[in-house]
Amino acid sequence: MLFNLLKHKNTTYITGVIALILLILLIVINALISHQANECVIMHQLSFTKERALSILAIWGKQGQTLFIKTIWIDYVFPLFYATFLSSLLAQQTERLKNKFKGFALSYIITLPFIAAFFDMVENAYQIVQVTDGINLPSWVFLMTSLASLIKWTCLAISLVIICILYRKSLLKKTPTC
Repeated sequence: MLFNLLKHKNTTYITGVIALILLILLIVINALISHQANECVIMHQLSFTKERALSILAIWGKQGQTLFIKTIWIDYVFPLFYATFLSSLLAQQTERLKNKFKGFALSYIITLPFIAAFFDMVENAYQIVQVTDGINLPSWVFLMTSLASLIKWTCLAISLVIICILYRKSLLKKTPTC
């Protein structure tokens, strides 16, 4: 049932447009939080150490931290749309191939973006705690934030690579041979 919903082009278009709008909004907010590219929200997510994370938060200042807390809800909505969009692309590409790969895709591949979204939300929760009370937290919290972020980015990268591979395969299948 989920596969049937995901393979519809309307699902792809609607979730893709909404994800793009949210992404642009997050990029603008990120620029407002920190004017220094090497101290952005993504660098905070991937800081790995308490010292590095707290130094990034110090650069953001109270105003940047307050803006982060007020707008973090957008980064809870965004994963739902990017996961559905990417899973929809995966479902469409596997539907076009119509081979043994389809069963595998149903079981595992289309879930990768949703796994990324889950870890994105875990990472967001850790970041909220860090921004509100970072100085009093143990170092493992900062490591866990970065590990959640790393898992998220890995799942997204794998999803994008698979989409490209499947798209290429579907193009090759359409190309007539002489």
